[in-house]
Amino acid sequence: MKTTNNEIKIIQILLASNDYISTYEIATLIGISRRTVREEINNVKNILKELEIHFTSKPNKGYIIDEKTPEIINKLQEIINKNENDDAYAQIPNIPHDRINYILKLLAQSDKYIKMDDIADELLVSRATIANDLINVKKELSRYNVHIIHKPNYGIKLNINELERRRIIADLVFASMTQREVFYDFLDTYLDTSDREIIEIIKNNNLYISDLSLADILINYSISIARNMASHPLDTVFEDFEIFKNTKEYHTVLDLSRVAKEHFDVDFNDSEKSFLTLMLICKGSTHDKIYQEDQITSKLAHTILDDIYSSTLIHIDNRYYDRLSLYIQTALLRQKYQEKIRNPLYDQIQDDMPFAYYLTKIVNKRIKEYTGTPLS
Repeated sequence: MKTTNNEIKIIQILLASNDYISTYEIATLIGISRRTVREEINNVKNILKELEIHFTSKPNKGYIIDEKTPEIINKLQEIINKNENDDAYAQIPNIPHDRINYILKLLAQSDKYIKMDDIADELLVSRATIANDLINVKKELSRYNVHIIHKPNYGIKLNINELERRRIIADLVFASMTQREVFYDFLDTYLDTSDREIIEIIKNNNLYISDLSLADILINYSISIARNMASHPLDTVFEDFEIFKNTKEYHTVLDLSRVAKEHFDVDFNDSEKSFLTLMLICKGSTHDKIYQEDQITSKLAHTILDDIYSSTLIHIDNRYYDRLSLYIQTALLRQKYQEKIRNPLYDQIQDDMPFAYYLTKIVNKRIKEYTGTPLS
């Protein structure tokens, strides 16, 4: 019986789980979109049916193999072993970029030491190749202010907290999805799926979010649920968070927390609620927001406009002052809480809008002087 790599991984997850496991958890564990999980799960259901193994799926709960007798376990293990042998070489990343992402994911998902020799054996390359790949892995990790710990006779692991670990996992999941998959994940939120309840909560709270940011939020929400179910709650204290407790984003998160409790029996602590609230604020659209003037932003905005004029002799009309100030204010907020916006036009902007990009460098210079950190 020939099966795909994703089908095998889903069978392994179902075999290891003693309770219902959700689309969210499977997608996060494998690193694929929820739409792909829903497509693959139908194939898995047919595979199990052929083997006369009873499989149950329940809305808002997930999937489970009802009975795991020794005979059933042996049947499934035979399929797993056969397909692992058949596809062993096809599944191994064989170019540096793919190996680097593979090693990043391996390190991000483990809190134990991993020996470099074991990674080399797994990827069928030399230890020297892995050592060379680790140079680029370290460069990637520097973006998160994370570094690798080396311990003789034990191996390597990340010196990392739970929040940084989740950011890396989210970036890797997002990077593995094509723009087409991101679109379909977004589209699925409007169909009759468990995601629809989430999008309705966001809509009912009058939040405006782009399709790309919505996919990002759903990925991070699923990671929060999965990590809590694996007993890895967030413990980060977010500075000055109290000022956001009266926002519609916070009330949205309270609703999302109820969904997590009702559907997955997960209790979000205050750190989880703070994290998700700040994500909604930082990734949400600014078009419905009104600039609330503050001294720092106002001073930065005036300085930036003066810089633009002295550099280009372009005078930006006062009508745009509040909008520019709001963007600056939001950018400072993202920097403070280390959040970001994913931009699908990133590679085109410098070519298509070179002058606007040049003006943005002026903005970046002033923000870097104030915060000590450049814009992403």
